[in-house]
Amino acid sequence: MKTLVIHPRDVTTDFLSVIYEDKDWTVIDSNVSSKELKLQIKAHDRIIMMGHGTEYGLFGFNRYVIDSKLVYLLREKNTVCIWCNADQFVFKYGLKGFFTG
Repeated sequence: MKTLVIHPRDVTTDFLSVIYEDKDWTVIDSNVSSKELKLQIKAHDRIIMMGHGTEYGLFGFNRYVIDSKLVYLLREKNTVCIWCNADQFVFKYGLKGFFTG
């Protein structure tokens, strides 16, 4: 199973990096284009998204890096959503996987 981690760099969420350290997973922790992000999501089976966010998605790089525009890609994936109010995002869009409230 190919895993993609989306974890925008932020000193207040650095502690989450233990989840993926020493793993052979693709990590996006700096700004990438929307096109590249979509390509990476399509190429992976499991998408782990973590950091700061709201019911509207995961925030990073001065924008919502994960939001309703990407839901169509995430519906087919195993997801892990770790941010404040991720549960509201997951329920609203019918995603499957592990998430926090």
